[in-house]
Amino acid sequence: MSSPNIVYITLRNSIMGSFLALFLVTGFILHFDRPIFDWVQNFGGGFIYGLFFALSFYVNPYTIGAATAAYMGYRWYMIDSGSLHKAYLEKLAKQQNEEDNDSRYPGQSFNADYDRQTDHKANKEEEEASAEYPPRVVWEDKAFVLGAFILISVAITYLLKLSLGRSRPDMLLGDGFYGFFGFQTDRLFHSMPSGHASAVAALASAVYFFKPGGREVSWVIVAAVIISAGRIILGEHYASDVIAGIWVGTLTVYWGSLLHTLLRTEVY
Repeated sequence: MSSPNIVYITLRNSIMGSFLALFLVTGFILHFDRPIFDWVQNFGGGFIYGLFFALSFYVNPYTIGAATAAYMGYRWYMIDSGSLHKAYLEKLAKQQNEEDNDSRYPGQSFNADYDRQTDHKANKEEEEASAEYPPRVVWEDKAFVLGAFILISVAITYLLKLSLGRSRPDMLLGDGFYGFFGFQTDRLFHSMPSGHASAVAALASAVYFFKPGGREVSWVIVAAVIISAGRIILGEHYASDVIAGIWVGTLTVYWGSLLHTLLRTEVY
């Protein structure tokens, strides 16, 4: 697929997703945020509350950001030192040895179906080998680029918190404040978007784009949903804050995936 087509598809999907997110956020602000907050007050204390509290304490934008930065540093070292290239050559040598062993003991079946299956397998392995060719610079490394956009999503989320100045649910209980108050530095006015939801959504999106179809994707998505829901259960955010956070994290990493596609060097 050509670069203009990829950009067009990404832009189209981003606009459609943004309209959907804006529709949901607006609807929840006007009709559902306060009723949901009143309902979750029943979860105060207990095992479920404690579980959500522990998850939110250990898995937060700071820990995700620190882990992401550390992993980016590791990838940078692996690329700069040539370790990824060495591992790639070792993998090719291992595959070659296996093919040589198979050629010595070709088996008994040589019908047309078997030949077609063998050709298909060989073509697939060749395509995978080309796709896995190690990056020579960090901006060709998908993991590094996606990690950078996880950090960017955390920064964007914080800037939106400062700019929107939405009061947290605690302000509704204590002072009756509900709404947006513009630029604010007090964390009690940093409700939208949810930093936890944004960070875990960005992480889940990065895992999805890095290993689409992998078993890890399902686990990370489930964890992201649980942690995001926990922010509502704990009374730290309204539901619309969580939706906005998921939108920011997902959209940012989505554009990061596009940037990697445009920057990477295909090796044939």
